[in-house]
Amino acid sequence: MKSNQLRIAIGAFACSVCCSMIVAQDANPAPPPNRQSATAPPLTVRSLFHPTDRFDYDGPDLAATKWVKIDGQTKLAIQRPTGWQLLNPASGKETLWSGEASIPNGLQRVDKGLVLFHPDAEAKWITRDASQWNHPTLSPDGQKIAFVEGNDLYLFEVQTGQRRRITDDGSATTLNGILDWSYQEEIYGRGNFRSLWWSPDSQRVAFLRLDISRLHTYTLADSDTPRGKVLTARYPKVGDPVPLAQLWVTDLTGNRTLIADPAAELEDIEQQEPLIVRVGWHPDSRHVVYQVTNRIQNWIELRQSSDLTDPTSSVGTTSKDLLRDESAAWVEVLGEPRWLPDGSFLWLSDQPVGRRRVWWVSANGDLRSAVSPADMDVRDIIGMTSDGKTVYVNGDAERGSVGQQIYRIQLKFDDLAGEPPSSLMEPITTEKGWHDAEISPDGLWMVDRFSTVSQPPRLDLVSLDVAANPNPSPRTLQKGYELTASQIPVKWLTIPSAAGQPLPAYLIRPTKTPATGLPVLVETYGGPQAPAAVDRWQGSRYLFRQMLAHRGIAVLVVDNRSSAGQGIADTWQIYRRVGEIELEDTLAAVDWLRKQDWVEKERIGLRGWSFGGFLTAYAMTHSDAFAAGVAGGSPTDWRNYDAIYTERYMDLPDENREGYEATSVNAAAQHLKGKLLLIHGELDDNVHPANTLQLSKALQMAGKTFDLMIYPGAAHAIRERHQEHHMMQMVTRFLEQHLKDKDKKSRSNDRR
Repeated sequence: MKSNQLRIAIGAFACSVCCSMIVAQDANPAPPPNRQSATAPPLTVRSLFHPTDRFDYDGPDLAATKWVKIDGQTKLAIQRPTGWQLLNPASGKETLWSGEASIPNGLQRVDKGLVLFHPDAEAKWITRDASQWNHPTLSPDGQKIAFVEGNDLYLFEVQTGQRRRITDDGSATTLNGILDWSYQEEIYGRGNFRSLWWSPDSQRVAFLRLDISRLHTYTLADSDTPRGKVLTARYPKVGDPVPLAQLWVTDLTGNRTLIADPAAELEDIEQQEPLIVRVGWHPDSRHVVYQVTNRIQNWIELRQSSDLTDPTSSVGTTSKDLLRDESAAWVEVLGEPRWLPDGSFLWLSDQPVGRRRVWWVSANGDLRSAVSPADMDVRDIIGMTSDGKTVYVNGDAERGSVGQQIYRIQLKFDDLAGEPPSSLMEPITTEKGWHDAEISPDGLWMVDRFSTVSQPPRLDLVSLDVAANPNPSPRTLQKGYELTASQIPVKWLTIPSAAGQPLPAYLIRPTKTPATGLPVLVETYGGPQAPAAVDRWQGSRYLFRQMLAHRGIAVLVVDNRSSAGQGIADTWQIYRRVGEIELEDTLAAVDWLRKQDWVEKERIGLRGWSFGGFLTAYAMTHSDAFAAGVAGGSPTDWRNYDAIYTERYMDLPDENREGYEATSVNAAAQHLKGKLLLIHGELDDNVHPANTLQLSKALQMAGKTFDLMIYPGAAHAIRERHQEHHMMQMVTRFLEQHLKDKDKKSRSNDRR
C-alpha cells in the first residue's frame, strides 16, 4: 500500500518523466514566478528586476513536453493547466494522462528518500535516506541503480535490495563516477557532475576515475559571518596540473575493466595529461566508445574498446581509433557519434577547413564522406528515423549564427555495403527566428519552440512524414505570448570588419533624435563561438535594452568574427592572441557608428559580462573609443583562469608568454580611457574575484579613478533578486550619467 506521500508524488512524477527523468531530480522544485494580468507598465528597472514588484512581461511559460511510446504508438505528453495530457499527433486528440499508468520506469527524490516508479507495479521506496546518494542513475531495464557515495561507485539491485560497492579508493582527491569542477565546467557542461554511463543492455556501467591530488587549491573569502570563513576548492589555473582521468567499466558481477588510461598510452611528453571528453556505448553494448584529446586540445580521437563480452576483457582491454581530427589551433567537442543500423555512424566535425558539417563514417572508420553542404555550419544533429535514412539537423544556411532553422538530410545508400551514401538537404522550417526542435523517436514528428528577439516563444507540432503529408503546416499547441510592453523596432544589420567579414548586429534606436545626436551602448559577449546577436527571445536581457532605448540611449548588439563567423575558421584567428581580433572588430562597429549622422560620436559605451567583461575592460585599456564601460565578472588576466578553457585558445603559458602578457588587462591599467564600472561576485568560483581586485589595485597604482561594486555571497552570476535589482539600478544610473547626462552629475539613489 502506498503512503499518502507516495500518492502525492505520483502526479509530480509525470512531470519528471516529461523532463526526461532518468537521473533522480528534486520532487519539490521552486514555484514559478507570479503571473501578472494587469496592463503592462512602462519598462523600468523596477518593473523588470524588483524582487517582488517585477512585472511578468514574458507571459506563461511554454508547456513541458516529452515524446513517449504508449502501446507501440508515439504520443506527445504535454502539460496543460488542467493536468498532463497525452496527445495523438496524427489525430490531434488529447486525453488525460493518469500520471501512473503506461509511464516508463523512473527515479524521483521524495523528501530525503528515493522512490522508483514503474508502469506495472506500485511505487517502491529504494531508500528513506538518499542524502548521500549522488547522481543515482537507473539502468535502461529499470532493475539496477548506479550512484556515487563518498566518491565511490555503488550498484543497487532493485529486486533484492542488495547494495554493492564497486570502488573502494574514493577520497577527496580520487573521484569515481563524479567530476571535479574543471571537468564539469569546461568539458561535460556546467552543473553536470555525473560521470557514469549504463550500457544499453543494462549489463555494464562505464565511469571515469579522476585523480585530482596534484591540483592546486584556491581559497575564496566569505564575509557573511562575524569572523568570516574561507571556501577552498581545487582549481587548475593555466600551466597547473590538470585531473588525470581513467575510463573504467564494471559489469554486474562487480568485476572492473580498465578501458583507457590515456596518460600511460601516450608516450610523447607533449601529449601528457590528456582529457577524456566524451563517453558512450556502441548500440550492441559490447564496446565503450569514447573521445580523448591532448591537454591543449588540438587533436581529438574517437576510440572504441575491444569486445567487453570476451571473457579475457575482465583483466584488461585495448581500444582502437575510429577517427582522429586535428587542427593548427584547437578542436571542439561536438557530441557523440550517431549510429546507423549497419554499424556506420554520423559525426559532426569542423575539419578539415573549419566549416561544421555532418560526416558519414564507415563502421571501421576507414571511409569518411560529408553529407551536409560545404557552405553551411550545422549546429547539431537532433534526430533521425529508425532506418537511418533521414537525419535532422539545425543551423541557418541564410543567416548563420543569427538564426536557427531545422533541416532534413536524406541519405541514399547504394546496394554495395559500406559505401558512402549520397545525400540531399532541405529545410523544414523557414520562418525567420530561432527554432528549437525535439524530434520524436520514430523521426516522424517534431515539437518546435519558436521565438524571435522581440517575440516570446510559441509551441508548434510539425509532421515530418513526407509520404503522408508532403506539405505540412505547423499546428500551434500554445500561442506565443503577446508582449504588451511597448517596443521600438529592432533593425538587423551587418557591419564590415576591417578584414571584410560581415559582423552580425542588431540595433534598437530611440524614435526621437536630439540635435546633438544619440548616445549608444554597444553590448557584446565576444567569446569563441558564443554569439550575442541572435534572433531568439532573451527576456529581461532584451527588455533592458528596450528600456535604455526608451530613455534615449541607442543599443547596438554586435558579434565579432570569432563569436559569429562563417565557421570555426574565423574563430581560429584568435588563437594565442585572445582580445586582439575581438577588439579590432568591436572598433569596426564603433567606426560604423561614428559614420551615422544620428550618433553622438563622443558618447559611445560598452558593456559585457564574463568574457564580455574582459572584452570591455580590454577595450578601455587598449583604445580610446569608449566614454564609459561596464565590466562584470571579468577575467582580467588569462593566467588567472582555468587551464582547460584558457589553454584551448591561448596554448600553454610557457609556450606563449608574450601572448598572455599582451592580453592582460591588469598590465595595461595605466592606459585606461573613459569611465569604468567593475562588478564582481564575492564567491565567484568560476572567474575568481581576484581578477577584478587585481585590476582595481593596478588602476589605483596608476592613479586612475573607477567605480567598483562587489556583491557579497554572489557567484559568477548575480542571482539573488535584491542584489540583481540593485545592480541593474546602478548600471542604469552609471550609463545615464556618463553617456546621457550633459552635466555629468550623478543622479540620486532613486527606486526606479
